[in-house]
Amino acid sequence: MPRTGRTGQLSVAGSLAAALKPGATVRRGAALFAPSRSKPKSNRLRPHVFTDILRNLSTLVGNGVPLPKALATLAQEESLARHRHVLDAVRRKIESGGSFSSALAECVEGCDRITTAQIRIGERAGTLADSLRHLAETRDKAGELRSQIVKKLAYPTMLVVLGSGLISFLLLYVVPVFQQTYADANVPLPLVTQALIAVGVAAKSYLWIAAAAAVLGAVGVKQLRRNTTFAARMDLAMLKAPVVGKLLRDMAV
Repeated sequence: MPRTGRTGQLSVAGSLAAALKPGATVRRGAALFAPSRSKPKSNRLRPHVFTDILRNLSTLVGNGVPLPKALATLAQEESLARHRHVLDAVRRKIESGGSFSSALAECVEGCDRITTAQIRIGERAGTLADSLRHLAETRDKAGELRSQIVKKLAYPTMLVVLGSGLISFLLLYVVPVFQQTYADANVPLPLVTQALIAVGVAAKSYLWIAAAAAVLGAVGVKQLRRNTTFAARMDLAMLKAPVVGKLLRDMAV
């Protein structure tokens, strides 16, 4: 019997040694040694989810439920299961002595400073439930306004895209055919037609260069916007634009 036990221990050790060899495959127990592939959970909340959380918290807190218990109650909801870790993190911050506004700023990715400032004012004034309800209503109105603006911009954007595609097709494929036809007939082309042909030839020759320049320009602007001064000046210029500025101001309300 002892020999059998020793043999069993040696066989287990041999399996471990084989599993650790380069290129070896293990069928049984491989999950114990495989690295975890689970992605880290995101702390970002979608706007409508965050609004619903604020609204439900205002109802619970307004009915006398302590804030940590209200967060724990919401964390048990099936609809918020994927955001349970965020709610638990906020609750732990509050239970450790932090304020609700600071917990949101630390644990919720993308929580803006205006929201945290209004919640901080409600905490200090003792009107947290009213502040949360007001925030939820304001976010609902802003979301409705944003959706209306997007719907209004969808049709002209579609027209611009389709029109640009049609013009590009005509310049790249249709106009050169007419150019060859007129050239074979020895008919002089009008100045406008010659200009269109020149634009089509240039677009066909430098299309990839223009596309690469557009991509590089977008990446460059994104990198430059990391500078707060440049981002503020760019946003100010966009807000002062004739048509786009008004739409951006309405979306930011």
